[in-house]
Amino acid sequence: MGNTATIRPHHILCTRAFRGKGYSDDFLHTMRNIIERIKKERIVTIIYGGDTICSACPRYSDGKCETEAKVQNIDKNVIHFLGIEQRRYSYDEIDKIIAQKFTKPVFESICAQCEWKQQNICTYEDVIRPFV
Repeated sequence: MGNTATIRPHHILCTRAFRGKGYSDDFLHTMRNIIERIKKERIVTIIYGGDTICSACPRYSDGKCETEAKVQNIDKNVIHFLGIEQRRYSYDEIDKIIAQKFTKPVFESICAQCEWKQQNICTYEDVIRPFV
């Protein structure tokens, strides 16, 4: 097993809902690589703060997101509603958490500020679909 994918809390949802759209070719390439690594390894490490996905975003530079307050609020909602902690998870654990705790009202609460949800690029159904 190689290095596990390391992502911030709300990126659990983003990786599940990803439809091949994004900010740039670099971002899309990075997101696809992270998703493939998660699918292959079936392990993910949650960190609080910027991650590899962030590093490919044009809004992220010098270790900080220009919308950091909004992003941290989304992460805090994931932590609150799903009980996600800063640690390593098997993806079976993540699937179980999503199945047990991620309801449509939770999606609306967590993702209310997200531009991808607002543009209907990400939906509740996208997040709950099987992540194989």
